[in-house]
Amino acid sequence: MALLEVIGLSKHFGGLRALDDVSFAVKERELFSLVGPNGSGKTTLFNVVCGVLVPTAGRVVFQGQDITGKAPFKVAQVGIGRTFQNVSLFAKMAVIDNVMVAMHCRRRAHLVAGIARTARWRREEEACANRAREILAFIGLSGREQEMARNLPYGEQKRLEIARALAVDPKCILLDEPAAGVNTSELGVLTDVISRIHKSGITIVLVEHRMDLVMTISDRVHVLNNGRTIMTGTPSEVCSDPRVIEAYLGKGAASVADC
Repeated sequence: MALLEVIGLSKHFGGLRALDDVSFAVKERELFSLVGPNGSGKTTLFNVVCGVLVPTAGRVVFQGQDITGKAPFKVAQVGIGRTFQNVSLFAKMAVIDNVMVAMHCRRRAHLVAGIARTARWRREEEACANRAREILAFIGLSGREQEMARNLPYGEQKRLEIARALAVDPKCILLDEPAAGVNTSELGVLTDVISRIHKSGITIVLVEHRMDLVMTISDRVHVLNNGRTIMTGTPSEVCSDPRVIEAYLGKGAASVADC
């Protein structure tokens, strides 16, 4: 049974069709990658799924529930976390506070309880702090809790972005180019983190330009070009498909680089 379904999704900006009738289904516990040349609509698709953008047409269904056009915090509440292509941390806040802020959609204590610092609020705050430490340890940032986010090396900032997505306790996490700008030594650590998230039972939808990473860890790959679907298949099927080769390397090319 599909966990996440994108059904006939289109998003137009005036005369530009950023997405044009895109459909796919992501299975529970699957690592599903979205690839395509620059401008193919990958990040736009993420923004529609997460409620940042409202689609021109089509639907987004999660666990059988239509979530099309829901506000981003509502999408997080139903169990979808995400990272962003560009690092979007609270730079002047501590690492642990960046993670705890992301837990807001799961907290029960209301604003007045926070202002009054009631016993219930303090218990919840302690539970969130403990959970944040667990997540930071899971992604390899144990011991960095009190450092300012802006002081972390870039690769660690990318992992902190993933930690914030995990903080919403997601059933599905959308990773938007997590390896962008990451050096070779940090890439191995990042790949290990993504693999461990997958093995923990969380469904992953990955947007990534590094085809070596995509082809190594993906269960299936969905290819977009100019806002339209080219194909969905296994990594080996995608690498050998002439339509994919043409989209990446031009007509007449014989192979996809890095596959």
